[in-house]
Amino acid sequence: MAEAFSINALAEMLERDRRTVAKALRDIQPDGRDAHGAPRWKLSSAVRALTNHSAGADSPHASTDAIEQAARDVDKMLAKLRAAGGVEAARKLLRDDGIGRSIGRLDHALERGLVGLRPAEARLLGIVRNEVIGRAIGEVMDLCAWQLAGAG
Repeated sequence: MAEAFSINALAEMLERDRRTVAKALRDIQPDGRDAHGAPRWKLSSAVRALTNHSAGADSPHASTDAIEQAARDVDKMLAKLRAAGGVEAARKLLRDDGIGRSIGRLDHALERGLVGLRPAEARLLGIVRNEVIGRAIGEVMDLCAWQLAGAG
């Protein structure tokens, strides 16, 4: 894997304010973690996040890039859970690694993608959003052997 950096290191390398870098990376899944569990990002991830952040929420590219990144993060999370080696290991991974937040980031990115769409497009993306998020949550619940209260 390419070298990954802290927010402070990225801010220094890219000659950007630390708060700006932190804000741009807020919803971006880290590419890795250091020995102490602190998040680290590849330079390419940080540049993409800063570009999207600079483009603003109204940019169609920013919305699309955010949705694509969040979808990749959900795919990575589900792959980790599938490979965890059982229910308890999957639950521990969700608890300790915080990877479960990736579904929320995808939902939020899809919601932001609705802004500025024509009504028919917004309805269609809303249907896709519900299906994608529902399937991801369903798979997490299956892998962790969780059931909704009152179900079954």
